[in-house]
Amino acid sequence: MHHNETMAKYDYTEQDKLGRSYLIVTRIDRDKIIGLIICLLTAAVVVGMIATRRIQLPEVFRPGQTDMVGKPAPDFALRDLDGKEVKLADFKGKVVILDFWATWCPPCVKEIPHFIELYREYKEQDFAMVGISVDRGIGVVKSFAQQHQVNYPILMADGKVQQAYGGIRSIPTTFVTDKEGRIQRYYVGYRDKAVFEADIKALLAGEYLASSQRGRMLWLARFHWL
Repeated sequence: MHHNETMAKYDYTEQDKLGRSYLIVTRIDRDKIIGLIICLLTAAVVVGMIATRRIQLPEVFRPGQTDMVGKPAPDFALRDLDGKEVKLADFKGKVVILDFWATWCPPCVKEIPHFIELYREYKEQDFAMVGISVDRGIGVVKSFAQQHQVNYPILMADGKVQQAYGGIRSIPTTFVTDKEGRIQRYYVGYRDKAVFEADIKALLAGEYLASSQRGRMLWLARFHWL
């Protein structure tokens, strides 16, 4: 009798354990599914925000260009769309945005209207906008400039200028220089108009921006983002 009671108790306990284990597994599977759904929804929201530019992707820095921040921008002599030679020195005493771009680059093309507006708004305040096209043919660049009514100088890259500016591997790559010709900012990838406008206003007011960008670059370098 005692033995049967023990076995019954044992069987009941085992059955109870098995029952509970089954329930726990079911609950874990359900939690995994809910967690997966939450992750997918979160990813969809983040992708949507990036696509609509409500948030920016992390800044990308290139070692060759990182070292140029705070130093004089390399001079160059390039031809514009009319064949006239233009030098960076021609813009001495002005805040300058140098935009390396191409007609076949969607992010580059998206920035062009911003640069047109910025040049129109600040050209009377010691600001110069210069586009440097890395397109292989001048004809397509001329057509683009006419179609989009580009109001600032566009120069044709010669290969040497890309190397002089740290090796341009991605476009758009944009440099912002102060009135003394020193590189204060540079950006790889698309940026909103407000980003460049803030830089222009700060540099026209005599602020020094290079130290803050170098600080961000050093911070990113700690996490091996370079």
